[in-house]
Amino acid sequence: AAIAEVVESQGFKLGPKVAAFEGEIADYCGTKRAVGVASGTDAILLALMAVGVGQGDEVITTPYTFFATAGAVTRVGAVPVFVDIDPKTYNMDPAKIEAAITEKTKAILPVHLYGQCADMDPILEVADRRGIPVVEDAAQAIGSEYKGRRARGLPPLDHRDQQQAGRPAGGGPQCEAQAPGCVERRQVGQRGLLRLEVRWNAGDRALARGVEPAHL
Repeated sequence: AAIAEVVESQGFKLGPKVAAFEGEIADYCGTKRAVGVASGTDAILLALMAVGVGQGDEVITTPYTFFATAGAVTRVGAVPVFVDIDPKTYNMDPAKIEAAITEKTKAILPVHLYGQCADMDPILEVADRRGIPVVEDAAQAIGSEYKGRRARGLPPLDHRDQQQAGRPAGGGPQCEAQAPGCVERRQVGQRGLLRLEVRWNAGDRALARGVEPAHL
């Protein structure tokens, strides 16, 4: 029924169905807002841009992930710095993060793999102590929980891939935000041109997870 309504309305880009989906996914993930973007990779890219990652910076992440995680880092001109994984969980080993931090480190990018959340408490502890934003890739973890909190709702900025979880939805990938004013979408002109503004609030942690729902 839902897909039929979209086909009949011809509202394939943006529109009320996408807005409704954004609201529903934000509620499901426990975040204040969600914005549909072009791809799961773009959601990570926007999150990195939001926290100010750019040319010559370093982002600490895991080598055991889909290539788009590191690919988004290189697209903003930064360098992925890999730390080893925990052999029991295959997620980033928090104990190895501190040694990888340099004066060029601008973000930490853990990945929740195979529906299993990374061990976020020690990751966030290091990040808070060193003043480094956390951008969370939860492309394979929609619905997963860490100590009673949904994977996308742990920090202020979230990006998640819904298609991986086999949950078809419309409007493209999602960039989700907890921090007020972190993500703002403005529609410009009568042709529905879209400008997505992503801002980093000083003093807030940013966490990005990737959602890439199937296109309608």
